[in-house]
Amino acid sequence: MIPGSEKPWYTPAVVAFLSDDVPRLLKLPPAAFARDVIRLERRLTCEGESFLTKTLPALGKAIDQALQGHVPLVTHAFKKCGKTALPVFLRALHRRVFEDTGWLRTEPCIVSIRLLRQVCFWCKKIEKGYSDESLQQAVNDYKDVDKVLPERDAVLESPPLGIARAIIERMFSGINSLYTTGKPKHGSGAVASGASVVDKRKLAVKYRDLELVFRPIPWFRSLRDATESLDELLDRRTEQFGLSRTEFVEKDSLGPRTIDLMPEEYMWIQQAIMRWMYNHIENFSLAKGHVNFENQEINRNLALYPDDWITLDLSKASARNSYALVRTLFEKTAVWRPLHASRTPGTVLPGGEVLMYKAFAPMGSAVCFPVQACVYYALACAALHIQGVPLTLTFSLVYVYGDDLIVPPGYTEAITKVFEDVGLRFNPDKCCTHGKFRESCGMDAYNGVSVTPIRMRKVYQTRQHSVIPSIVEHANSLTKAGYWAAAVAFRRAALARDPKLRNLRLPYTTDERLPILAWLHWELDTVRRVYKNSIPYVVGVVFRPKGLEANAADEARYLRESLSLGGPVGELRHAKSMRVLNSTHAVPPNEAWPHFIGPVRERSSVETYHVSRIECRVLTAKYSGSLRRKAIPYWPSCQKSIVAEQVERFARFQLER
Repeated sequence: MIPGSEKPWYTPAVVAFLSDDVPRLLKLPPAAFARDVIRLERRLTCEGESFLTKTLPALGKAIDQALQGHVPLVTHAFKKCGKTALPVFLRALHRRVFEDTGWLRTEPCIVSIRLLRQVCFWCKKIEKGYSDESLQQAVNDYKDVDKVLPERDAVLESPPLGIARAIIERMFSGINSLYTTGKPKHGSGAVASGASVVDKRKLAVKYRDLELVFRPIPWFRSLRDATESLDELLDRRTEQFGLSRTEFVEKDSLGPRTIDLMPEEYMWIQQAIMRWMYNHIENFSLAKGHVNFENQEINRNLALYPDDWITLDLSKASARNSYALVRTLFEKTAVWRPLHASRTPGTVLPGGEVLMYKAFAPMGSAVCFPVQACVYYALACAALHIQGVPLTLTFSLVYVYGDDLIVPPGYTEAITKVFEDVGLRFNPDKCCTHGKFRESCGMDAYNGVSVTPIRMRKVYQTRQHSVIPSIVEHANSLTKAGYWAAAVAFRRAALARDPKLRNLRLPYTTDERLPILAWLHWELDTVRRVYKNSIPYVVGVVFRPKGLEANAADEARYLRESLSLGGPVGELRHAKSMRVLNSTHAVPPNEAWPHFIGPVRERSSVETYHVSRIECRVLTAKYSGSLRRKAIPYWPSCQKSIVAEQVERFARFQLER
């Protein structure tokens, strides 16, 4: 037994799944899985939680590879069943999917495939921190990947790159000016300086490289700021360029995820460029409908057609997308100068080491996602064209969402060669190129049927109350998937473990769309409902993020910006609520008033206007907050509208005739 190993608190849910849900769904006697339950508990006693988070996911990877039909099932972590190649663990499921030799059956049981993958991948994504060893390994991997990339000033030339460059140039031909369509803003993530959601809007540092393209007026300050508060504009701290800060966050049992936090000034501009590119690519470019950023459903639906498409997934996509490659493809487009100016040339690693990376934009930069998607789309189209496909036809044969590609079958080797020649690598464990199994954008499908598992994520307390909504959501997901015994066992284990969850006394409901925390049940409904002024309300517990009040000085600056002809600089963060400030401001003649002051009126000279109500924003923290009980307006989904009833009645009448 491993010292310190113990069964995780959610073990009863896994046991109930094997002993009750699996036999019920397969119409087999529970005795068929009794030995599997014993083996599961024995392995958990010996290995602890790593059996669920590492050993079983490794078995799941082997199953996914065997489902493609080009390799047999091979695993060394489990005892074999007799002289067969199948593991003795879950042998009743394995025999319905694979032959005794380990090869895929001609017509495997799709329900058994879904249940096998549920057991194997259930706990893979659990967020439970990471050790110092895994952190150091992640830092070393980050540096090693960057080390093999081409130098920033390298000249990349090849026939596929020439075709890809022409595709990129055509994609961005006719793009609108960033100055007319771009609107800077801050994202919801943290910044390199560690400033809060309130303080990062100060934009107090001047970066020369950034402001060569994005001038302080109008990108960071309004003209009114320069005339009324010139010292604030001129006295900013000056740096040549900014550096991002590399952080590691919880990802899964295999190690942390690498993310780079941008300086707030760079994030402010990158968000404008990102939405500028999103708008053009998704609505006006030749890649419309094929390069997507906010809609995963296109790729998810295509994964249901294994005979027509294959799915490819890149490994360490953002880290391997080199600056030299992006410069080669984008240098002659209108987006290159803003992209180059908004790029941080290096990062500060944990421990203080500065790495001047060769990648174009690490994960965490707002321009990383659109740039890498365009690069992959252009390279894949170029690879197809080299194989003889007409160029205009290739535009409709490639679909990209982030680092997930969908292409026609038969071109895997050609695409792999083009990508590897420029330093990009595919993840062989996630590329589905044979058989009928496909995986893309969270959709796992076999022969057109979803076999996507329900995954645990936040089941351990890391921040105040943030784990309780996740636990309730996971229990409800198990109920919706038909794993009723597992859902009940998971709920009981969570209630027995967490007194805060018990004290909430969450109700049961049959409506999965309720805006309050409630346990989903197939027949019970104990939600409290009240009526106020003939409006139905549901009373229950909701997660309320912590409110952070904006600085009064910043709000005064926003007011000055709103009084300017061009309006506020950038997009203000959505406010949770408002508070009232009293202030006095000088207003020039015939200038439009902001919406919160009142109607526009003509003025002959500069006059002082007393503003009785200034909207001072109260922002929300991303991770901290509390659980509150409140009444929320909600019309039950089971009640049909009068129009819907009339339509249904008319349809029945037509059928009867």
